[in-house]
Amino acid sequence: MRDVYTWNEWPTGLGDRDYYSALSANDYYTPALVLPGHDKGLFRRTIKPATHADGRMERLTRDASGRVWVYRDSAHPEKAMFLKAADDQYVEFGERKFWPEYEPPKAILVSPQ
Repeated sequence: MRDVYTWNEWPTGLGDRDYYSALSANDYYTPALVLPGHDKGLFRRTIKPATHADGRMERLTRDASGRVWVYRDSAHPEKAMFLKAADDQYVEFGERKFWPEYEPPKAILVSPQ
């Protein structure tokens, strides 16, 4: 009977090895995290991963590409969503936080003297 159970499926971040590295070339300016059934994506909101206990992070769904699990902190379920970057390390995603749209600098015309 024991051979029927080949793995454990956890409802939390425990045991997840599908770590986030990058979803696009620049997750801060591109809404790279797209959830299944949603057209609008979410932006990366933190530079360094924050520490959250794997046992407290609730598994919600996989991203639209199916590559990584999306989590939320059970202690603060109203807050943003997270992707697991390492054991007990999570990167926050949500609405654009503080990175404005990039505008290239305007050229200054210099006349020869």
